[in-house]
Amino acid sequence: MQKIVMSILIFSLSVAISFSAIGETMFSDDFQSEEVDQDPTRWMNITPDPPRTTGIIAEDPQDAGNLTMKITALDATNVLVADMEDLPEYIAEWDWMWESGWQTIAIHTQENGDRYHLGVEANTGVWEMWSWNSGAWGGPFVTNPFPQEANVWHSFQLIVNQAHIILKTKERDDTTQFDQLDPVIEMDGEDTAYTSGKFGIADGPISYIDNVVIYIGSKAVTPVGRLSVTWAKLKAGLPPDH
Repeated sequence: MQKIVMSILIFSLSVAISFSAIGETMFSDDFQSEEVDQDPTRWMNITPDPPRTTGIIAEDPQDAGNLTMKITALDATNVLVADMEDLPEYIAEWDWMWESGWQTIAIHTQENGDRYHLGVEANTGVWEMWSWNSGAWGGPFVTNPFPQEANVWHSFQLIVNQAHIILKTKERDDTTQFDQLDPVIEMDGEDTAYTSGKFGIADGPISYIDNVVIYIGSKAVTPVGRLSVTWAKLKAGLPPDH
């Protein structure tokens, strides 16, 4: 009997540890339930002025029938953020393809649009971390060249722990796991102005976003593309087509 009880306790503990390791999905969007040429329903435009433009739902130019969020002409004061709570730490993964010009990730975005501004000038391939604070730029705090081919889908992973921020990327068809990749750029202590906020996208003359998953902790498996969003929905208790 004692062995049976001990076995049950060990099994229960292993299950608890397993679920703890999975973590919690905070946001996921693959845009498949949206309508073409309409505003995305789960993203918000943050700007001190009336919104001038937002992302729109558009077909993937390389995969007809697959819906994505197309960013057309956002700028430094016009940011599109995921409809999620402010978080001090999280991991975001998504697919991204651009044509040219500045492409920017908005990190710890505040209600007034202040944030960290992690961007790359697509023509030079140099990533730079700036801050946008009350209409003034700060930085760059860190920079690193990492050229990527335009009009090619890439997968990204952003690891955020307050002001410690790491970005990794690879071509979407690359099966290498993110934990085996070196950071493209990392900020750790160079600036600490923002430690919590929302994830979003700014700038971007033309780019496409797909398969966004934002989570805390880790995933039980490491799927890619549409599967990653489906898995995130299942973990969150949502039907796959929600």
